[in-house]
Amino acid sequence: MKKIYLTLLTLCITSALFSQTNTFPTSGNAGIGTLSPNSILEVKSTGAGNQIRIWDHSWPDDSYVGLGIYGSGQTSELASLGFRYHIGGTSDNGIQLGTSTSALMTLLMNGKVGVGRSNPSYKLHVAGDIRGSSTVSVEKNGNYRVALNGQSHGYIIGTNDSNESKFLIHSNGTSYMKGGYVGIGTSTTLSRLHVSSALSGGTPYNTDGITIDNTSRSVLQMLTHNTGDQYLMFGDVDKANRAWVGYNHNIDQMNFTFHNTAGKFAFTNGNVGIGVADPSEQLEVNGTIRSKKVKVEATGWPDYVFAPSYELRALSEVEDHIKENGHLPEVPSAKEIEEKGLDLGVMDATLLKKVEELTLYLIDMKKEIEVLKKENRELKLEVRAKK
Repeated sequence: MKKIYLTLLTLCITSALFSQTNTFPTSGNAGIGTLSPNSILEVKSTGAGNQIRIWDHSWPDDSYVGLGIYGSGQTSELASLGFRYHIGGTSDNGIQLGTSTSALMTLLMNGKVGVGRSNPSYKLHVAGDIRGSSTVSVEKNGNYRVALNGQSHGYIIGTNDSNESKFLIHSNGTSYMKGGYVGIGTSTTLSRLHVSSALSGGTPYNTDGITIDNTSRSVLQMLTHNTGDQYLMFGDVDKANRAWVGYNHNIDQMNFTFHNTAGKFAFTNGNVGIGVADPSEQLEVNGTIRSKKVKVEATGWPDYVFAPSYELRALSEVEDHIKENGHLPEVPSAKEIEEKGLDLGVMDATLLKKVEELTLYLIDMKKEIEVLKKENRELKLEVRAKK
């Protein structure tokens, strides 16, 4: 600092040879270019009004000495640009560049640098934005731990102590996260990827998967345009043993596909198809159904056949219908069954009706047989009596 004073003093003495508005009192402030200096040494131009000041007990307290350069027409220290040395404790000794009210840059004796801060707490402590044009990195043992690349396609990359790349966030390329868990909306991660707006309190089945967590509703969404498709794939794409769930937005249809055979399961307009790609019934199965029990709800069960008012067809009428159509009345033909299928409820009711009608025919036939038997016995008795 003494060297700074001597250099400035030399400049001031040289300038004094060409000026008569100087003052050098035995005590107090000295002025060059001014008879009323406001600092220990004030150098003032007689032209544009520029000033150079060397001060102590200033800016903004008694713990600094420094050099101030004032702009044209400025007389207040508030407008000065200063170079000052802090003479406080050893922890914050240093050099500052700034105005009388704020430090623009601070270099402390302990190696800490502040930009926009008079008391930096870190090796580089910036109060404001940092902008660069290439790469910013944080290193340890000669290797970077985190690096920010500012080229045409920027990225952020991080490594571990073994210098293995662990994550990469790329603006125009592949991004990845290797090792550890990732949480979105939560820092209490329960799996490799944990998305949560509120923890449900549940425990995932496996921590190597994806957890979507909420207290009320958890949603996994896939969105496309109205003509697009969404697929959830299982297995290798180049393997025969694979499966996927697909939704066709255009026709509002969902399909479950196994072993590359489309249409194993299909959901369309409330209809379910098994082995059918486009089911037209609520449940349509292309194959065999095996079950221990099938319950069919039906109405119009034919108990009315046994009502006294029921008109039973004559057997001759039934015979004529069979000869003409090749099947019983009210029973669908073989061709109709092949084309439209069989309605179990309706067919069971129809077959029961035919069984009940057949029962009535048998009852009538039994009555007729009893009458014939009776007549036969009477005739036998008459024949015997005549003998």
